[in-house]
Order: sequence, then C-alpha cells, then structure tokens
Amino acid sequence: MTRILYNPQTAELIRWPRIDYADVVGLEPPVVMLDVEQHAAPSLTDPANQRLLLIETVDLAARKLRRTWSIEINLPVVVDNVGGRWVQFAEALAADVDVRDLLWAVEAVNPVLRSMLGVGLGQAAKGDPATFLAAWGQVVASGLVPSGLPGQMAGLAAVFELPADFVEGLGDVAD
Repeated sequence: MTRILYNPQTAELIRWPRIDYADVVGLEPPVVMLDVEQHAAPSLTDPANQRLLLIETVDLAARKLRRTWSIEINLPVVVDNVGGRWVQFAEALAADVDVRDLLWAVEAVNPVLRSMLGVGLGQAAKGDPATFLAAWGQVVASGLVPSGLPGQMAGLAAVFELPADFVEGLGDVAD
C-alpha cells in the first residue's frame, strides 16, 4: 500500500521516508500519515487535443489521499510537431503516480540511473533513444518497476505516436 505524509496546516504532501511504506514513528503534529487511494487514469480518445490532469484530494477523516484523473480538452493542436509529442509524453509520465513513485525509488537506490532516465528522454526526443532505453532496461531488471508499468509506458508512447523503435524498445522489457 502506498502512503504519504501530509501537513494540514500548510497543505504540503511529504514523500514517504521509508521504501517499505511501514509506519513512521515519532511524527510531530500536525503531520499525519495518509493511505493513497490511486484511481486508474482514463484513456485519451484524442491525445492531440486532450491531456490527463491529476487531481489529489485529501480526506483527513478517512486518512486518505485520493488521486483521480480528469481529462483536459481543447488543447491547441500541434501539427507535425514531433517535439511536442515528446513533451506531452513526458507530461503524462510526470502526472502518473506509479512513474513518480518509481523515480523516487530509483533515486534512493541509484541517483545516476535516475538521471540517465531524464537525460535519456531528452535525447530520445532528438532521435536517439539509446540512453533512455538502456536506463529503462536496467530499472526494469532491478525489480523496482511495478507489474504492468512497462506495458503501460509502451502503450502511452504509442498513443503519442512516438517512433516505433522507441515503443518497441519499451515493449521489449514489458511484462
């Protein structure tokens, strides 16, 4: 179960300090522990004109952080802008809670590998996906990746019509 800390006085969400999500001992008020209730992201029917928007709602009485999604519609259409598709892909990754949790876990274990993912994504947007795919393969092999996330990433890359070699590279390590 994913958990997060919350300071109701400042409305600040604080990353869980333990990789095993066990209780945190010695919290000082007003900080409280919340369970994260993650809702699946809906599919976009028109990615060129839609974007996923993450909505986080704190329910203190239930001690929950609910993460739901909304679809933002009528984005400006970018015609034949490969770089724009990469930016949209990166925005979708940044909005995905599983991806963010994975990046925190990778950062804790291997900060260089975490950097390779970010740098590699930028290089992939310029036509060279080798660094990202190499780092992604190492992260998957590390066992840190939640089940289903590799396939989700490959599907997302396909939705944004990213190059076939990149989508296939993600799919090569998919579960």
